[in-house]
Amino acid sequence: MSDKNTAPELSEDMEVIGPGQMLAEARIQMGLSQEQVADKLNFRPALVRDIEAEIFDKSLPTTFNRGYLRNYAKLVNIPVEQVLASYEMLGVAEAQGAELQSFSKITKKQAETNLVMWISYLVIALLIASTVMWWLQDVKEEDTALILPKKTPQETAAVNTGGQSQSVSGTAEKAAEAEEVPAPVVNTTPATPEESVPSTAGQETAAAPSEPVAGSPEQADTGQQETALSDVPGAAEQAAGEVQQLSAQQAEEPVNPLSTAVFTFSGDCYVNIFDATGERIAYGLKKSGYVMTISGVAPLNITIGRPDLVAINFDGQEVDMSDYPGSNIAKFSLPMNPPGP
Repeated sequence: MSDKNTAPELSEDMEVIGPGQMLAEARIQMGLSQEQVADKLNFRPALVRDIEAEIFDKSLPTTFNRGYLRNYAKLVNIPVEQVLASYEMLGVAEAQGAELQSFSKITKKQAETNLVMWISYLVIALLIASTVMWWLQDVKEEDTALILPKKTPQETAAVNTGGQSQSVSGTAEKAAEAEEVPAPVVNTTPATPEESVPSTAGQETAAAPSEPVAGSPEQADTGQQETALSDVPGAAEQAAGEVQQLSAQQAEEPVNPLSTAVFTFSGDCYVNIFDATGERIAYGLKKSGYVMTISGVAPLNITIGRPDLVAINFDGQEVDMSDYPGSNIAKFSLPMNPPGP
């Protein structure tokens, strides 16, 4: 009798013939039907079919199943030991099948776990790589910013004053041409005795020491200056022309003073206002009771949805709105043009 705790292992190429198959073949050889076997053994027909199909009630003790097989084997004249051994081997085969299924499930689960693990490792590696690339790019941008040359104060001032230098370049060239006019040579020959000042002139000179003496260096310098101005007649006229031209340009530039208009709304009213420069200075729906003060270059182009709900004061004077009915949109300019004759 084999030990119950140690079940024999079956090789993969071993074919197990179950007890039900052995009993069914023996019954067929004897020419018996399942109902006849059930009558002779006092079994239920369903029990005979279950035994041949090798379906055993696991809720019953093994002793009952062995007794059924023993009685059936004696009826069909086959060795009882072979039937019981086949029953034992059938149990071993079922156990091994359950173990193989369990092992298969464990292997499948392990494979799924490994797949999830590798996917997690791949995601982590991608995150690390993207972080490193972002950091390297940030460091590269900082290095590039540090390498860029800084502009000196002189270059910055030259960029800021580029437009101004172009505007005054013509005037500077003209002034440089005026300065380059050569001064005439002054005759520095000493004065003759006849040209010297008499004694009475010496007393006057003593009384007025601020006047230079004839033939002195101061008088020579003054003469040089007067000669330089007299020998260049075009320089003074050119400088005076430039001053007059600049004054004319400044006079031609119109000075547009800002005008002020105060709108007092007695009801909800739509407005759209532009000044003479084309800038929009007011727009939208104004609520009742709202007081709006605007400033702009006149004339102001005004569009009002309900002129009867607006009181306008333009540069301290009330604007007459009686010519505009309340149901129409009023379009006019401030200051208003005077009525024709």
